[in-house]
Amino acid sequence: MARNILIVDRSASMRRILAAMVLANVNDAALSHASDYAEAAMVVREQGCHVLVATWESSDAAALEFFQAIQNKTPDRQAIPVVALVAKEQAEKLAKVKGVELVLMPCSAEELAEAINRAYNPVKLRQYKRYCLPDTTAILEQGGVQATATVINISSGGLLCELDYPGHFNCAMPAMVAVTFKLPGEALEASGLLAAFTGMKVIARNQDHSPKRIRLAFYFITVPKAAAVNLAHVFVYAEQQEAVLLRA
Repeated sequence: MARNILIVDRSASMRRILAAMVLANVNDAALSHASDYAEAAMVVREQGCHVLVATWESSDAAALEFFQAIQNKTPDRQAIPVVALVAKEQAEKLAKVKGVELVLMPCSAEELAEAINRAYNPVKLRQYKRYCLPDTTAILEQGGVQATATVINISSGGLLCELDYPGHFNCAMPAMVAVTFKLPGEALEASGLLAAFTGMKVIARNQDHSPKRIRLAFYFITVPKAAAVNLAHVFVYAEQQEAVLLRA
């Protein structure tokens, strides 16, 4: 899921520069722009926003008022963190404002990306908690072609798995997934999961640079009732294991 990042600055050229800096390092950024805080308020209301990025000067009272206002949760949205680019001599005036991550100007694109990640980590976008259970495998099937994968993590909403590159898989089309869990004293299966691809990462390549081993991410389109019951059972076990570690 993309992070909606709103860039606010009076200068169109500065908005373009900030947008380029963000897109250089924040791969999941979906950008919107506003030239002032009245327009920013409209964007927040109509499109939503996870992080606001703006330059700030101490004379800009409207900006400070907006920064503070969007820290208040409403029935329609969470508090919105701010990444404020500010001159060193003015930074102290913003340092104690709740929800504001300061970046001293001039800054690099990497520094801006780090501030965005501190302000709103992409983990917050996850709708479902993920679990890693050792020795969990999955059978992926599409159009009669099957591939066996190692499950890296799984939730009630999807999974991430690793496998040798299956040359005949079409990542634009859904796949059927059957997951096998090996718990102490029992093996459970969650089968009949209709899933859609959300991303692929190449882990290793052949000498000709073609993919050798990959990781595939899926979200579940449909989860049969029997599969949901087994997933819930497995997740209870995983929670119990995490609790043991926390008490250690």
